[in-house]
Amino acid sequence: MSFLEEHLTCLLNTAMTIQKTLLVLVCLALGGGCGENRERWPSQVNPDGGRAESARDSSSLAIVQWNLENLFDTEDDPDNKEDDDFTPHAWRQWTEDLYELKLNHLAGVLDEADGDILCLQEVENRRVVDDLAAVLRTEFGRHYEYVLHREGTDHRGIDVAVLANVKAVSVKWICPVNEQRDIMIAGFAPSGSKLTVLVNHWKSRWGGEEKSAPLRMRQAKAVRKEIDRIQKDDPDASIILVGDFNDNVDQASLSDGLKSTSVRSDVLGDKTGVRFYNLHGELPRHLWGTFYYRKKEVWNSFDSMIVSPSMFWMRPGRKQWRVKPGTYKVIRLPRHMGETGNPIAFRRYKNKLTDKWEYTRGYSDHFPVRVELMLDDAGQVEVPSAARQ
Repeated sequence: MSFLEEHLTCLLNTAMTIQKTLLVLVCLALGGGCGENRERWPSQVNPDGGRAESARDSSSLAIVQWNLENLFDTEDDPDNKEDDDFTPHAWRQWTEDLYELKLNHLAGVLDEADGDILCLQEVENRRVVDDLAAVLRTEFGRHYEYVLHREGTDHRGIDVAVLANVKAVSVKWICPVNEQRDIMIAGFAPSGSKLTVLVNHWKSRWGGEEKSAPLRMRQAKAVRKEIDRIQKDDPDASIILVGDFNDNVDQASLSDGLKSTSVRSDVLGDKTGVRFYNLHGELPRHLWGTFYYRKKEVWNSFDSMIVSPSMFWMRPGRKQWRVKPGTYKVIRLPRHMGETGNPIAFRRYKNKLTDKWEYTRGYSDHFPVRVELMLDDAGQVEVPSAARQ
């Protein structure tokens, strides 16, 4: 073969390699792969079959909060008219392939979130929670042995749920507003120390602020009543509220109804011990956004975590769970972010350029939120003025 022929052959092989690489990149960018291939995030399972252990020990606990945006299976539930769209022949054309792909995408993010207690919203039923747990186990080596879920009476047929690798010692459900999501009050006692987690998904803003705000206020006051009951028995109880509150951190349902604030000094200086702390106060304001309202191009801080004042201090000799400094964050993975930094949803939309219906094979229209807790034997203890007196 002549030098020229060898050179042309080399160029041809290089071109074919580049073509294959570009094809793979295009398939990944479209979010679902080509043909029968579906995008799968690399498994984090070790070659020996076990997952690399977290750096956390029994004195640490990570909590993750995430609205999964319409995690529905493909089956038509005759008792739930709102799930009719999530079937293969409805306008969403919601197939098993799409359902499995979304499960894999969600599980990939939750794997990186690395939580011990996963607090979830917008799950249709127990099946989808079990399916998500199965993908976390088989694809990522994450074993969440405990599932907390109840079939609620929400008019859309969506519920809240928890996946956990620590066992709940108590579970209570309340539903302050008819045909809305239940609020879960789960008690845990990892390492023998009590922790109460309240999982929320308050009334959406659908129908307008004037109609929806009073319902969120009712939910906030109902949650506050439950908190007061817990604190009556134990004023220093470790309590954390998580969820999609459908109100921003500084709006009335949270500040007045729930009695929370994002100003840490206001909590530490509160002599009554009533005021709870919204952990968004630990973040710079430009990082508060968890949900992007594209129509008005506005960021909202709907998803947050709120803790009792005792989770920043403790009385001498008391062992309890509290916030580990510097660990609260909104999880923004690059693959979950659009051009404006917004969360990439998983939904069907009409392409204005082609006038055809297409799928954005993303994740959710909300970002997850995460915090780590620790027992009181580590770190600096902060004591509010009320406790010093």
